[in-house]
Amino acid sequence: MTLNIKQQSANVSTTGQIALQDIPQIKAMGFRSIIINRPDGEAGGLHPQSETVRRVAGESGLAVVYLPVIPNAISNEQVKAFAEAVAASQGPVLAWIFHE
Repeated sequence: MTLNIKQQSANVSTTGQIALQDIPQIKAMGFRSIIINRPDGEAGGLHPQSETVRRVAGESGLAVVYLPVIPNAISNEQVKAFAEAVAASQGPVLAWIFHE
């Protein structure tokens, strides 16, 4: 799968669907953390579950934060949690969101 990464700021980039096989490439690109904004079970379970991503990414030295959101229903608390996760990261963050 080809990653469609879009840089949003100096420390945050976003991507749509990732596969577990993409994690070494994500690490090699210099990312230090992944924030998963897609809910577990989305698309009938076609996406890897957050705990699986956490385990595989952890084996590669990447931190993972699971902050699921529903498009057009994002709360102020979720925005604050996202900002806090970015601020707490040790380097560039890749947010796994809904664009493709």
